[in-house]
Amino acid sequence: MGKLKVLIADDHSVLRESLKSALEFDENIEIVGEAEDGIDAIEKTEALKPDIVLMDINMPFLDGINASQEIKERSPDTKILILTMHENKQYIFSALSAGIEGYLLKMSNLKKVITAINALANGDTYFDATVTEILASKQLDIEDSKNLDVCDYFGITEREKEIINLIIGGYTTQEISEKLRISIHTASNHRTRILKKLNLKNTAELIIFSIKEGLFSV
Repeated sequence: MGKLKVLIADDHSVLRESLKSALEFDENIEIVGEAEDGIDAIEKTEALKPDIVLMDINMPFLDGINASQEIKERSPDTKILILTMHENKQYIFSALSAGIEGYLLKMSNLKKVITAINALANGDTYFDATVTEILASKQLDIEDSKNLDVCDYFGITEREKEIINLIIGGYTTQEISEKLRISIHTASNHRTRILKKLNLKNTAELIIFSIKEGLFSV
């Protein structure tokens, strides 16, 4: 397997250069291009075919969320990691609805960014626990009976609820397997079974569903 091809989309040139220099110290990552706005990000994704796009939200001409949605329609195999300063609930939900695979705040350290990139490259997702805590903290009070009704209706087991909590908390499949002392294969099967039961396509949809239905707590 070759290096992971990464495109950086951010309207601040200094940040792009700093991020590029830092990430290229990782021998498994290759920065194949930079984009300074949403339209540029779409065009360069089509031309350069990166594995992962690091996407800012606030950019001229077309914002990162709309650009992400367009990229997912044109290049569905490309993974998108939002890297932004925004902790706003509306931004997070909009990004998830656009189909992105990861969401990190710019205050995150380089190690976390690289961990997220590798998670996406391995077919996993990566959502900073801070993000899910923000979403959960802004929900209306949800009655316990609703939680139980939803779980019973979809046949969600106690183990599956535990795994949903960990997924929402930003744990990767590897981390879930280690925390619960189960194999990666078993953890992956649990994730797949949960999505199938809830008729969801990916972890982003699972996060939105779980938050709305009160299936987890942080």
